[in-house]
Amino acid sequence: MASKFFSTRVVPVCSTSAVANNSVLFVSSEVPTGVRNGQSVMLKSITVIDAEDELENIELLFFRKRRNAAGTEVGLTTLSGAVDITAANLVSLEPIGSVMLDLDGTGANGFTATEKMDLINAGVHTRTDINLIMTSHPSESNDEPLAEEGCIYMAGVNRGSGSIGLTSASAYTFVLGFELSA
Repeated sequence: MASKFFSTRVVPVCSTSAVANNSVLFVSSEVPTGVRNGQSVMLKSITVIDAEDELENIELLFFRKRRNAAGTEVGLTTLSGAVDITAANLVSLEPIGSVMLDLDGTGANGFTATEKMDLINAGVHTRTDINLIMTSHPSESNDEPLAEEGCIYMAGVNRGSGSIGLTSASAYTFVLGFELSA
């Protein structure tokens, strides 16, 4: 069976306040996957365009839903706030997985020097061979849906040794590369 490959670009709204280690850089952002509700894709790669060259490690957290059963957005909802989510809310969001992005160049979490394009005041980082299977939520509701059709959700957490202090809320662009079985 032949595979199809495609990418989607996500520009989350990031905090412009200082974001300490283990704090929320951006809240859940919609990631269109190009599939119908309940179908799967495989995340193959992530390219990070770091317009401000912050060089701090980021963990991307992926979920199937953005709201709990009551329709309330829960968990990782406060920019620059500490990661603080109840077990019940975590389960209700249906976590898919996480990907560490080693933007500081130490190589500890997947990046090596050859996967970074240093542009002095900006940077482009690519992580390949992720191979994380992602299944969109099967929700069909159009009244305050738990998830948009064919989407998953991605939040970002600072996992670096220092703070991230962005001047622009759109300083990060993530290009996610997917594989879809035909």
